[in-house]
Amino acid sequence: LRSAESIVKFLEILGLAFKPVRDDISGNILKIKNAFQLDPQRFVTLNELLEDENEKIPKGKFKIATDALLWLTRALFYNQLFLQEFFSDFDKCTNDQELSALPESLTHHFENAYESSLKKHHNWFVQKIFGLCLKAVPYRSSLLQTLGYLQDEQKITMDVQQKVVTTMKPYLETLRDCNSALIRLL
Repeated sequence: LRSAESIVKFLEILGLAFKPVRDDISGNILKIKNAFQLDPQRFVTLNELLEDENEKIPKGKFKIATDALLWLTRALFYNQLFLQEFFSDFDKCTNDQELSALPESLTHHFENAYESSLKKHHNWFVQKIFGLCLKAVPYRSSLLQTLGYLQDEQKITMDVQQKVVTTMKPYLETLRDCNSALIRLL
């Protein structure tokens, strides 16, 4: 859950447009934490919590922690897919000229991640809200500047690429590992 909270901090960087996503993830984290607090001595792991819900709540009835974990996992997977595409851009570039030719808009990365993860689970209304959120995604240089990799008016260079990859790829690997573990639980 502490790892999942780090994605909330990342979404804060993306700005107000991602507030609904941020609130949804935070809400699911809170639901799971509250479920742990019901019996903190007994529930040490997520697995124990889910097993308890499966034993005590009849099949077909709503299981709060299980549902929250399912939606949290889907949201984390969405963010993983976005970051994979974002890093893929850098991986394809071998010189400063190629880097400077990268499109500023990151909307297509967010759209692709959404199409591959959350869209099939959202109704028409939520899909439209998400579409509106995509209109306000930050540009590549704005995101890099907010993350601290660019100074004002600085261009993306191989040095900046190296800094991004060195500091952010371990985060992506950890996110991927967490998602894999969560998917196995569900």
